[in-house]
Amino acid sequence: MSPSMAAETACYPSNALPSARDPFSNASFVNGNLIASYAAATTNGGGVNAGSSKHLSTSNGLLSTTYSNGSSVPAATPPSTPSLQGVVTPPPHIFSNGSSFPNPIATKGPTSSAINGSSNTSNIKISSMSNSHGQASQSNGTLSSMTQPEVTAPQRPSLWFEEDLGESLRWSFGLKRILHTGVSKYQDIALLDTEPFGKVLTLDGRMQSAQIDEWVYHECLVHPALLLHQGPRSIFIAGGGEGSTARECLLHKSVRKVVMCDIDEEVVKFCSAHLEVNKVAFESSKLELVINDAKAELKRREERFDVIIGDLADPLEWGPCYTLYSQGFYQNVVKPRLNPNGIFVTQAGPAGVLSHREVFTSIYNTLKSVFTYVVAYSAHVPSYCDVWGWVVASDQPLMSQMSSDELDRRIVQRIKGGQLRYLDGPTLYASTILNRTVRESLENEKHVYTEESARFVYGHGRIPNSATH
Repeated sequence: MSPSMAAETACYPSNALPSARDPFSNASFVNGNLIASYAAATTNGGGVNAGSSKHLSTSNGLLSTTYSNGSSVPAATPPSTPSLQGVVTPPPHIFSNGSSFPNPIATKGPTSSAINGSSNTSNIKISSMSNSHGQASQSNGTLSSMTQPEVTAPQRPSLWFEEDLGESLRWSFGLKRILHTGVSKYQDIALLDTEPFGKVLTLDGRMQSAQIDEWVYHECLVHPALLLHQGPRSIFIAGGGEGSTARECLLHKSVRKVVMCDIDEEVVKFCSAHLEVNKVAFESSKLELVINDAKAELKRREERFDVIIGDLADPLEWGPCYTLYSQGFYQNVVKPRLNPNGIFVTQAGPAGVLSHREVFTSIYNTLKSVFTYVVAYSAHVPSYCDVWGWVVASDQPLMSQMSSDELDRRIVQRIKGGQLRYLDGPTLYASTILNRTVRESLENEKHVYTEESARFVYGHGRIPNSATH
């Protein structure tokens, strides 16, 4: 234990800390930072007031203390709730299982609890109360009626990942374990084994892709553009360090060369070592891997490409990618590097009813100012907790010149294996039929994305070290 941790823990009863056997009991990853939460309990002799959940968090190697009341000062001790004999009852809306439902719980062994302003270190048994209809009843802050036989509740995950999606919105899911972590000069990297989504890659505490549904995102990003092209042979990927976009491109029989250009060598090395699903792509002789800024690389090259794909991180205010969503980048860098009849496609951020105006409509309108034909489409990606958007653009007609049946024929003829997991002709056409709210926003959008008037996806607020230098 570090000296700073030892100094912090001195304020707590020893039984209020996670056990040495399970150092992450009651812990969370909040925006990529490990949070260890300890229930602050009082005894008759004083100490930290009950009702103040104290959090010890590590950020950039520093330990900080925060209370659940948003202050550095613990909340005043609330009046205790009377308990029925032999049973500890939680105050209203606060249950020991972390839920708003009083699931019956049985605990064994020494336990520390901050329930009703008391501290218990003996064997505590928390049971639900039920009335004659089998339902828990509550009156004036107390639970009443007969005690039912003890039932052990299912065990909840003790380790959680949390990502801020907005000022007052947080996305959270249970973790099994932390598989790998790394740090580059651009961002923090983590590979997590999660309960609902399998292996998950996060960068700077933000979800990038999940094993259970990454193929939905990557099929939607890659295949519409390649299928709409008459016969793509050369592909340039801006970003895409995890290798999934290259994997999907290499499914096309006509493709002869895929250039994947990512600025972060550590991410590429990390993903090639730990994401087994993309091993074949990284080993393909058709893949040319370049570590460079995508804008600089496209400017440097003299060759042109049939398709250019923007598989970039979201435009965050402190991130390295937001300039690659600008009108200047599309007009002066991307378009000159496309072959005649070439196609550009980019991921365009959240496209849900409540989130589409963050950047989706702006990116669409910006591409309309550069290309003749522009199509926006979307799909639900469960691990992103939202509908996601993409925009494809060209100076040649796109969807209007091709039927759903023709797209299906191209999939059979061009794709290795003759089919995709998510996309087919009808699905692709359906993805372009956006709901009325989003359609009207696209039609009415006037903003053009420039470096001086950039819009951003909500970030978690942590400024990467690289942005401070």
